[in-house]
Amino acid sequence: MRWAWSVTVAAALVLGTATARADTTTEVTSAKPRALRLAAGVAVGAPFPLTVQAVLRVARADGRTGFDADASWSPSRDWQSYDVGGAYHPFGNPFFVGLRLRLLQLHPPWSRGFDGTFDDQPAVGLELGARGWLDRSRRLLGSVTVSATAVISGNTSLPVFYTLSAGIAYDVWSR
Repeated sequence: MRWAWSVTVAAALVLGTATARADTTTEVTSAKPRALRLAAGVAVGAPFPLTVQAVLRVARADGRTGFDADASWSPSRDWQSYDVGGAYHPFGNPFFVGLRLRLLQLHPPWSRGFDGTFDDQPAVGLELGARGWLDRSRRLLGSVTVSATAVISGNTSLPVFYTLSAGIAYDVWSR
């Protein structure tokens, strides 16, 4: 798993460097920064190969990123996840630390043998990553995330599992 941390750190540095220039030039030309932005997109990664997500970004008074909240669904033939997360950008740049709440389904509801009392497992996780604008017009939002998640129910003995994902989203609404 050491390689996953290396890949995440390298990708976060590249994303942070690429978005730093876009952040400074947009702040200078924009009269009033937008406080709320909503982006919709997809992410790829492991152990969930595909994730559909919506991200709400909340800006600080100076226009820099303060918080992100997101909701996502990771469909799969074997097991899937519905989750919500919150991220705090302590320095106002793309780097964040966050918390994620998940509802894991060990079998999807449409599969044979689905038992909601056992197959639905709540989980909580901590995550680190970077999420920032990839272009000067702030329409494309890129992200790289690594997280550790623990299943918190008492009816299964799943170990802590790690996720790694990279995503892209398009800004669909701002205010």
